[in-house]
Amino acid sequence: MLALADSRGNVAETYAKIGDCLERMARVEPDKVLARTEVRASDGMHKLKKVEARSANDEELKLTDTLTYFTRDTQAAKASGDKFTFV
Repeated sequence: MLALADSRGNVAETYAKIGDCLERMARVEPDKVLARTEVRASDGMHKLKKVEARSANDEELKLTDTLTYFTRDTQAAKASGDKFTFV
């Protein structure tokens, strides 16, 4: 499950790399209209990176909280299981 959160982090980094490449392309583009489009696309990629990074972070926190809950629940069940014997 944590691999899923890691892969989402990789997606966020990929968005950043694409945004950086688009920005560099816009700097050397002689056609101003195309350069403006590339800059806008770059801004969009950086915004997507922020959203994806937040989403990955939220998902990782949710998975960690769920794991903590079930670990505590299992430990509590083991502790209460010592008091009872089933025949």
